[in-house]
Amino acid sequence: MNSPKKKLTLALSLVALFLVLISFLLFKDHTKTIGLQEFPSLAHNASKFELDDQYLYFWHNNEQYKILRDDKVLQSISSPITYRRSYWLYSLLGAILLLLGGGAYLYRRFKPSPAPSPLAPSSTPQKSTKSKEEVITPIQPNPKITLNSLAGISEVKSDLREIIDYLKNPSKYRKLGLRMPKGVLLVGPPGVGKTMLAKALASEAGVPFFYQSGSSFSQIFVGSGAKRVQELFSQAKEAQSAIIFIDEIDSVGKERGVGRNDERESTLNQLLTEMDGFMDSSNLIIFGATNHASVLDPALLRSGRFDRKIYIDLPSPKEREEIFSLYLQDKNFSFSIPKISQECLGFSGAMIESLVNEAGLLMLRDKREVIEERDIQNAKNKLTLSLKKSPTLTQEQRKVLALYQASKALFALKSHIKFIKISLQEEESVWESQEVLSQTDALNTLKLHLIGYTALKLHYHQSFSCVENDLKVAKEWSEKISILYGMGERLFVEDSNLLLQAQRECQEFIQSHTQAIQTLQEAFLQKECLSFQTLNDLL
Repeated sequence: MNSPKKKLTLALSLVALFLVLISFLLFKDHTKTIGLQEFPSLAHNASKFELDDQYLYFWHNNEQYKILRDDKVLQSISSPITYRRSYWLYSLLGAILLLLGGGAYLYRRFKPSPAPSPLAPSSTPQKSTKSKEEVITPIQPNPKITLNSLAGISEVKSDLREIIDYLKNPSKYRKLGLRMPKGVLLVGPPGVGKTMLAKALASEAGVPFFYQSGSSFSQIFVGSGAKRVQELFSQAKEAQSAIIFIDEIDSVGKERGVGRNDERESTLNQLLTEMDGFMDSSNLIIFGATNHASVLDPALLRSGRFDRKIYIDLPSPKEREEIFSLYLQDKNFSFSIPKISQECLGFSGAMIESLVNEAGLLMLRDKREVIEERDIQNAKNKLTLSLKKSPTLTQEQRKVLALYQASKALFALKSHIKFIKISLQEEESVWESQEVLSQTDALNTLKLHLIGYTALKLHYHQSFSCVENDLKVAKEWSEKISILYGMGERLFVEDSNLLLQAQRECQEFIQSHTQAIQTLQEAFLQKECLSFQTLNDLL
């Protein structure tokens, strides 16, 4: 046992622990953060104002407060404002010097005596490992990845081709006083090809492609993420034309003030500043990708930043056929692509690629050279069992959902209820809300959420679990109509006959529009997702 070495290790550990405790006490922020609503009342009798790069600090009743730096806030202050000096750097340097000095002293104090060696001393210089700061460099685009090589996104390609033309011929647009959007936000579920789209765009335009994930900006120390954003834009501006792609931008661009995080907000502020800072002549376009556009900060989505939003849905049956054909083009198979595509409702492009690859592995396991339908089915079972919620539906389940959505779509069209689109599986945020509703509008909204349930009861003589959310909403609307809106028979009293009357009217509607509902049901089975205009044209 080497007793001096143990003492040296113990002493250095105690010194380091002491310095960590001192640093925690020195650097701990005891300042209370407030918002714009609280500021006027507290700042009225404030005694002192100090300003740094991010916050305005002031004292009120011997307590210190801070608020995010804002021009409107600064203009509202009549008292003198001084710039706040930060001593944390000097304190940190002092702590490091103290640690090094104490370590050197303890090392000399407890340094073990070298053991004698019969061998001649040899000098072996130690290689110094120097941690280099990571440099953000562009990714060279793969020439094989082009828009034509991507399947299943035909509606999106036309929007992106004009961006390619702008990057290649910017003078053509400037002569007409036109500009391309500074930012393009790609919104869609995972696996639909958002990142591949940006890579294909960079490949066809022949410009540098800077890729960063939103989580790469998340750092421990406040200011580190903002510095990384600054470095990213600095590198991109050096190129005459470039594309910046920020994947999962919601991890850094969430709305400020929700789940407060000073480091994330500092990074977001720097991103907003950089997007405002580059000129239209810089030929720099920013792409952001997210699955949750609703959580993004409104300042990030305003004009002049992410001007254009491209929504990428899950592929339709025809697009799934194209994706299957793409991944099977160099493989032998003996099954019908249209049949398999119909059975893969809810599959993204990435899931189809995994499905084909897994089927190929099952083929090799059986020492065969042709992928059979049973390989696809077994691979699909294995793939869907690994998911939290299986996205696949049987043909009978698809018919149930098609009837359910067809009846709702027809009632919405006949009742002049606006909507964007209706699909077999997704129905979030498709109904356009109104600020002021008449009694007729409110009753029609109630019946809209009962019509699908009524159609299933009349056709199948039983209900299905897909009605759960609509029935919950219908119950809420029944209470609103009779109690909150005063549209029932008696004021402030829930009308028990309201739901029964609405259900009877839904039955009459279904029975008088059977043929139209069947037409829409067939359309849903074929296309799975129908817009308001498409449904209107069908009728």
